[in-house]
Amino acid sequence: MGNLLRSQRRQLKEWVEALEDGSFNGDSKAEVERIKGLLGEWGAASNSEYYARLDNLNGKAIGDSDIEFTQGKRKYIGLVDDKITVVTPVYGHMFIERYYAERFKLSWRFNQKGRIDMIDSMLYPDLLWHLVTVKNFQSIEPGWAHGYAFHTVLPRDLAEFLPGFESADERTRYDLVMKSGHRIAADICSGLERNSIKRPAFIGRDKAYLGDIAEDDEAAVLLQRASMVKPRVARMTNSSERGQLVINYS
Repeated sequence: MGNLLRSQRRQLKEWVEALEDGSFNGDSKAEVERIKGLLGEWGAASNSEYYARLDNLNGKAIGDSDIEFTQGKRKYIGLVDDKITVVTPVYGHMFIERYYAERFKLSWRFNQKGRIDMIDSMLYPDLLWHLVTVKNFQSIEPGWAHGYAFHTVLPRDLAEFLPGFESADERTRYDLVMKSGHRIAADICSGLERNSIKRPAFIGRDKAYLGDIAEDDEAAVLLQRASMVKPRVARMTNSSERGQLVINYS
């Protein structure tokens, strides 16, 4: 906390918690800036948890705001945590692709409210699996909190790339795969803030550098929303077609 006095820490705790729990009555954006100004005046450390919490509050304001998605398909590529990552916004939805090996990748499709529509895996050149497909994702409320998804068998290759996958039970494995997509979105947002997304050796004519995606307002909102919500695979059920997952979002 740097050299903050106990009284200052107490004030900060009250102010930030009021913003977080919604009890603050006023212009929340102006309040965030006011508190940030005081943090600077009081000599708070640059890595203080309060800066992160205030930045998250600004992100929530973006996530809750109304926006019209008018831009068609565009692609961004970069190295996030030294792994090739491609983000493809298309109007009101977005794909995040993570290349885990030369011939293996996962792809998450997110809707305009940051919920997962589907998860695919691909083993080049032509093997594609629809691992998870949310039931009626084209027509359900974008901000859904409880839903069902069809699923197929997860590839064994994931054990090499997802910590805890090999020893987990089946439900937890799907939970890990869903959460990893949102975690990548959060890592991209964090990398943009820290300017730590690396430029790949080759970008190609059909893509732009991922570090520039912050200038794409619609894409930035989609990323923020995907980074801020948390899925949970509550249980698995039987289905006459394929297995089903029961998914909750918070």
